[in-house]
Amino acid sequence: MLRTYDHTFGRDRFLLNPGEFATSADRVILTTILGSCVGVCLRDPIAGLAGMNHFMLPEPLPTSQFFSTDAGRFGIHAMELLINELLARGANRTHLIAKVFGGAHVLNSGGDMDRIPASNIAFALAFLSEEGINVAARDVGGRIGRRIVFFTETGEVRVYKIAKTRDIARDDQAYQTRIARPSTVDSFTLFASEPHKP
Repeated sequence: MLRTYDHTFGRDRFLLNPGEFATSADRVILTTILGSCVGVCLRDPIAGLAGMNHFMLPEPLPTSQFFSTDAGRFGIHAMELLINELLARGANRTHLIAKVFGGAHVLNSGGDMDRIPASNIAFALAFLSEEGINVAARDVGGRIGRRIVFFTETGEVRVYKIAKTRDIARDDQAYQTRIARPSTVDSFTLFASEPHKP
């Protein structure tokens, strides 16, 4: 995770890479670039806590299989790590509000690979529904990448579309190859086990 100072908004900015998540109780910006991956922003407006993750399922699966496979558990890790960190810091699950982004078709690789973006979106929405977490906004699908900028103190998320997706597709492919290895599917090492807590 890269930390910089945003002079325009006068606060720290944290750039999340694929497989990372972060939480904050301060006025910071959490940002990431999404291709076929999905990013979920969560906020408890009463506790003043917010967080974001960036994840991809290692393989496309029908929705009915999400919660009973390694791929489903991998996605669940991404969500549970974020939710549990927020709860540990004082958030209330019933107050959490979600915003979901990403899942664009940027790989253009054909076959089963083209199902990954839709699987990522379906998983995120299914998980949030199962947990009873309200999805207040979403910007998902399509064929171009997104840069999302999450202002933790207000819950505002700005979405910038990225027309040139070659670099995003390359990064997605590299990440997908890394997480598809059987030895890493059930491991937490792909995530920041001690996320920075600004």
